[in-house]
Amino acid sequence: MIILFEGCRNSGKSFMGTKVSESTGIPRFQFDFAKYFQELRLVSSGDPASHTFAIGKELMLLQLQRDGFLNSNLIVDRGFLTVLAWGILEKRITYHQAFEQLDLMYKNGLLKDVCVFYIEGKNPQERGYKKDDWSFAESDSRESDSYNGIINYIKEKGYQIDIRIFRNNFDSDSLNELIKDVKSCAV
Repeated sequence: MIILFEGCRNSGKSFMGTKVSESTGIPRFQFDFAKYFQELRLVSSGDPASHTFAIGKELMLLQLQRDGFLNSNLIVDRGFLTVLAWGILEKRITYHQAFEQLDLMYKNGLLKDVCVFYIEGKNPQERGYKKDDWSFAESDSRESDSYNGIINYIKEKGYQIDIRIFRNNFDSDSLNELIKDVKSCAV
């Protein structure tokens, strides 16, 4: 089972994913996207090649899961929802293209053994400094609008994808609740 932690920047998904991994013993993986993005000299805004790079990683990971090469649970920090939402946000793809790609993943059974935790919340101890090239997204609602567009499409199509909306209140109760919820989806 792939357990994806998705959500907007500063929602606490990386922190929560790390803590859930430590508590449950489920390994956690975070792709070095920003590092490779920079080293490959990809352009963020408007570049379809950047999206192709990102979606390729997702398709491979999801196919490895579908085809039985990942035989244990794995927590992944950011996955297909992020790739599609950020593709839209950065004008690498349109909503229509994102929906076509989601349809392709679903039709090919790539989302069958995937549990998505969409983490909502805003870190009260926000850093306030430029972390990377995508820090602009912390100041408006465009990122969450992109995610919501994808999630709403999934609901409208009736796709059987296990997406759990989780409200992070940045306290121990939130963490304990998430640990319990992750255990319920882990196989």
